[in-house]
Formats: sequence, structure tokens, C-alpha cells
Amino acid sequence: MEQLRMEFHGDEVKNYPLPEGFTIEYYSGKPEQEEDWINICQSGVELLTDDPHRDFHDFILFMDGVKAETDLIFIVSPEGERAATITFFICPEDNKGLLHMVCCSEKFRGKGIGNAMTSYAMANLLSRGARTIKLKTDDFRIPAICSYLRFGFQPVLEGEGMKERWDKIFEVIGKEKKS
Repeated sequence: MEQLRMEFHGDEVKNYPLPEGFTIEYYSGKPEQEEDWINICQSGVELLTDDPHRDFHDFILFMDGVKAETDLIFIVSPEGERAATITFFICPEDNKGLLHMVCCSEKFRGKGIGNAMTSYAMANLLSRGARTIKLKTDDFRIPAICSYLRFGFQPVLEGEGMKERWDKIFEVIGKEKKS
């Protein structure tokens, strides 16, 4: 099933600071970063193959437009544990920013890490000149969808069955969809 799409159009994003003691770490090629990316993603999103290392290489290292050293970050806990990850880059085909593979380990959810990480990535993309930021998500990721809506992302209704799927999501979250 095709993923849901959302887009943000604007030039400002609300800043959410990281929780106290948490820091940002950029990808530097350490083997443990790949392992931690896999562990974080497996706790929150469905990887597409049964080979998570291949997923990391295909969806991050070799994805068109991604420069992992500037586009992939981890949020690190005060104890040094990588808690969350997000990839963000400018798509070469349309010059839109893209939030990609956004995930937080289950034990760190509910602390504001996702909002802080998303606001950091969006501000970074805006500073690179993006005026539209897009993302894909899944119907079952209701907390993430609610967060994206708070940031000003709007559903993309184009595509077979998209309007109906979004209608169901808005019914679940109890919000009226903006026309």
C-alpha cells in the first residue's frame, strides 16, 4: 500500500528544544551508528526488507540526494544511548526538503524528542532554501501524524484512496480536516 504523504509550505518553524542533557550527533560512519539506526527504526517503523543493513544502505547511504554526514542525525541521551534518528535532505528531482526515516526508540517516547528532532531538521532544510518540506508516513503512526499536523504539515489527497484514508485518520484523531 502506498504511504501517506504530507507537505509543509512556509518559511518558519516552531523551535522545540531537546530535553535537558540530550544532544545531537551527526552520522560519521561508525559501525555502531548503523547498528543503532537499525535498532531505533525496528522499534518504530517497518523496514522494507528482511536485511536491515541493506535497508540502511539503500534508504540512507545510497539514496539519491542524501549526504549522510550532513543529513542523518541521532539524538543521544545523557547516558550516551542513541535514542532517535531522522534523515533530512533536499530532493534533487524537485528541490523540496524531505523528512525521512523519522523514528524514536520506544523507551524514549513521550519526552519531546520527536518534536525537537523534527523542528531541528525542518529549520535546517529551510536554511538550505527549501520552501516546501515533504514526508511520507503510515496510517498507523497516529502520534507522528498528530505531531506533523502541529508543525503545519497538510495531507496530500492526490492518489487513489488517499482522501478516504485521511478521512479515517481524522476520524480517529478527532480533528476536522482543513479544506
